[in-house]
Amino acid sequence: MYSRNKGRITAARKRLGERALLGFFKWAASEPEITACRMMQRELDAGGTLDSIFEEKGPYGFLLDVEKADEDEYRIVFGCLAGPDAGDGAEWLIRFADYGEVVTGRLVEAWIN
Repeated sequence: MYSRNKGRITAARKRLGERALLGFFKWAASEPEITACRMMQRELDAGGTLDSIFEEKGPYGFLLDVEKADEDEYRIVFGCLAGPDAGDGAEWLIRFADYGEVVTGRLVEAWIN
């Protein structure tokens, strides 16, 4: 079965690559207001892979969307829905170094349920 989450992680990998995607999650974990970022980093630190983390587990879980904003900047929307009225996330504009590390990042908007 093809899941929405698998499609999202596959599309994000095509746009950014694995190294930049992992670099973003590491960088975003320092956002104190966004619980989803810290949750993702805990999953990765515990040995989770992007495939296992984004595996379809019902109507809730991590959300991800990556689009190219301009020549060297990406718009990343990431969050987590923990229940029908529980979750948070944000939108960032991110620039990466050639080796995948975040060079600059700007929080555009945050949301919470």
